[in-house]
Amino acid sequence: MLIVTLCVAVVALLGAADCKSAFHGKSRCPGGWVQYGRSCFRVEWTSRTWAQAERYCLAYGANLASVHSSWEHRFLQRLTTHAAWLGGSDAIQEGVWFWSDGSRMGYRNWGRGEPNNGYAKHIQHCLAMNHRGHGGRLMWDDRACSDRLPSICRGKI
Repeated sequence: MLIVTLCVAVVALLGAADCKSAFHGKSRCPGGWVQYGRSCFRVEWTSRTWAQAERYCLAYGANLASVHSSWEHRFLQRLTTHAAWLGGSDAIQEGVWFWSDGSRMGYRNWGRGEPNNGYAKHIQHCLAMNHRGHGGRLMWDDRACSDRLPSICRGKI
């Protein structure tokens, strides 16, 4: 029973697909990608606009990363503490945020006062992670989609 409980805790913490991969570190992701749960993630260090970054991810059969829990968010922050594009956008309708992979945006980690749309200049429609918020916490920020940042792709296993 203790082993089962330990396994469940490690799988939840690490986002591993199962106990075997949690303890043996076996990934089902291609080289250069990192597994978390049933997804593979890749940090792309080349700075691109949001649309260019999404197109880059699509070339790998992925999308800019969607984030569905605080655990996933912390995992991504272990990959990079630099500002990086995620797949969130409200470019279609102001204030209606969605993930580029079509999944529901239930989890949110906006910094205080965010999203602020460039303080009502209506120029910030794309989501970046690792904005240094109040108290030094790394939070989400809405940015101009034309900004050039590294990015994180997410693909399914």
